[in-house]
Amino acid sequence: MRRDGMKKILLVLALAFTAGCSSETSGENTANDDIEELKVELDVPSTVQQNEDVLYEATVTYGDEKVKKADTVDFEFKEANSDEEGEMIKAEKEENGVYTIKHRFEKEGTYVVQVHVLAHSQHVMPEKEVKVLGEK
Repeated sequence: MRRDGMKKILLVLALAFTAGCSSETSGENTANDDIEELKVELDVPSTVQQNEDVLYEATVTYGDEKVKKADTVDFEFKEANSDEEGEMIKAEKEENGVYTIKHRFEKEGTYVVQVHVLAHSQHVMPEKEVKVLGEK
């Protein structure tokens, strides 16, 4: 009988330990619910003229707030369907979460404009295509 009593005690302790561990994990998920999503709205024209200075904008938000001080905001310009790295240029910080850069394309063709934003421990890289038309 003594052996059966020990088995019952160990079983009760094991169940109590398991129940205690499982109740702790439910509180863990609430911390992740507070993480907001970093979003970037990239304002890029669909067509531009060759050798024309054009303003490119990225509006950065974190939840409902404008990100006024991102860690990095860089624009990358590269030819579409190219495996080569593009030209990376650091953006200028404006106000209300807006970051801008002026850029001109010297050759006509189709290009990809991608903005690399690092803020609030998140990295976002939206991109858009731009068609560069020959000079008028």
